[in-house]
Amino acid sequence: MTQAQESLARFQARREEALSKVDVDLSRIPEKLSGNVTDIPRQCLSQEDIGITESSAQSLLASLAQGTLTATAVTKAFLRRAVVAQKLVSWSSRLIRSVAEIKANKNHPDLCHLGQLCS
Repeated sequence: MTQAQESLARFQARREEALSKVDVDLSRIPEKLSGNVTDIPRQCLSQEDIGITESSAQSLLASLAQGTLTATAVTKAFLRRAVVAQKLVSWSSRLIRSVAEIKANKNHPDLCHLGQLCS
């Protein structure tokens, strides 16, 4: 493993550790995802978090000013939604890399064997 790969692995491990500390139910993300994943947050978040993160800025400001929401509640709701988004982006990045490696192996098996495309 190169120094860059080791550094990336350490970064990814720290990121995964930080994400795991956020209280969100990621087990509801389906094994097989369709092309449209916009409804996934609704499957993973509480109704309160969905209400907060899908509110307009004006509505959030009014709720904060009235004291019906706290800045902490709003921040945590958006943090949980960000964790769901990060997991979906991470999953899609791995999928894209896998597809690229499969295509490279199919189209240029001689280069993959040498580790030039599929390393």
